[in-house]
Amino acid sequence: MAFFDDLGKAFNNAGQKTKNMADAAKLNSVLAEEERKLNSLYAQIGQLYVQNHKEDYEEIFINLFREHAETSQKIDDMKKKIRELKNIISCPGCGADMSGDAAFCNLCGYRMPPKETPAPQMSTKCTACGAVIAPGMNFCSVCGAPKPQPMPQAAPLVCTRCNATLEPGSAFCVFCGAPVSTPEPVPVAQVPQPMPQPAEVPEQAPVAEPAPAEIPAPEKITCPNCGAVLDSDSVFCIECGSKVR
Repeated sequence: MAFFDDLGKAFNNAGQKTKNMADAAKLNSVLAEEERKLNSLYAQIGQLYVQNHKEDYEEIFINLFREHAETSQKIDDMKKKIRELKNIISCPGCGADMSGDAAFCNLCGYRMPPKETPAPQMSTKCTACGAVIAPGMNFCSVCGAPKPQPMPQAAPLVCTRCNATLEPGSAFCVFCGAPVSTPEPVPVAQVPQPMPQPAEVPEQAPVAEPAPAEIPAPEKITCPNCGAVLDSDSVFCIECGSKVR
């Protein structure tokens, strides 16, 4: 009987140990959960403190706030780089993520303005010698002639409401529907035409006028009183007043 009593006690002790081990495992699980909850509360408290005390935090937090700012900037830069690599942009209409190649937002239907692709640089031929002038060169490397300048392009038509680039001749904006006001044409400067010059009349040789006939000199008389020379029709002398006739 004593043997069976000892055997029962042994089984009872083993069962108690097993139960104790199971209870301890349960308590460890609950403890781990409570510790995770406490750490989450710490994180929430720290996040709220950072959000509300970015400018008036205590001196003891200066290193933590500085490290927080640097880490946040690194995270923002990496997120921006990832979006660029994946070609993801934000919709200007609703802010949703969309592909950079999409023409419309799949949430709000916002129509993206067309992208302007830069025109490829083309080689130009020299107008003097016909040699090819490489892009970026302003003079011909063969003859030294200046590079021909392209004709000035007309200013693009832009919507005054949404600043979208429109096709020439558009009456309404295809993006926002606003009427397009076309600028008044700039009058072309009129080049003054030269006044017609009168026909040149050939100069005629001057006609020689006949020489005037020689008029005979009038006859002279002499004053008998003073000897002055007088005209032949004189009655009195102009020098002494004597009567000559």
